[in-house]
Amino acid sequence: MSDTFPGNRANHSRLAELVTELAHEFAGRAAAHDRDGSFPFENFDRLKTAGLLDLMVPHEYGGHGAGLTAVCDVIGGIARGDASTALVLTMQYIAHALLARSPQWPLHLRERIFRDAVEKGSLINHLRVEPDLGTPARGGLPATVASSKDESERKPRGDFRRCSRAARLCG
Repeated sequence: MSDTFPGNRANHSRLAELVTELAHEFAGRAAAHDRDGSFPFENFDRLKTAGLLDLMVPHEYGGHGAGLTAVCDVIGGIARGDASTALVLTMQYIAHALLARSPQWPLHLRERIFRDAVEKGSLINHLRVEPDLGTPARGGLPATVASSKDESERKPRGDFRRCSRAARLCG
């Protein structure tokens, strides 16, 4: 884990400087990625190196355990350089925050997801938009289900249309 965060004002200042530097770098590529419809893999490599992909991962799993204020500062700063990267980063933070507070997830899966974020820079997202229902967050009941012949190979079955950062999730 990077020692850039959490902690005192000096650490917060270093975090702000790091985010400003990354935003400037990402801004130089944002238009090309938007024009080409390409995924900014290099931005996420840099976020991983900077220790920012695990910002909301709890301390006990090796993450920073950051709160909402720090996360909002990071997202806002990154968005000044590349809004698309900030959106994907936001989804990462939301998924980690929900996972940390969700007793429904088995402990071994939570631990794996958190440790993968810390050690490998793994990303996570929620597949939850279906064309006929909208999002479950607004009351839709998903028709997509995960089925498998055994627990190690879950495959979704249904009609969902989008998955932000699918290339990075599968890569």
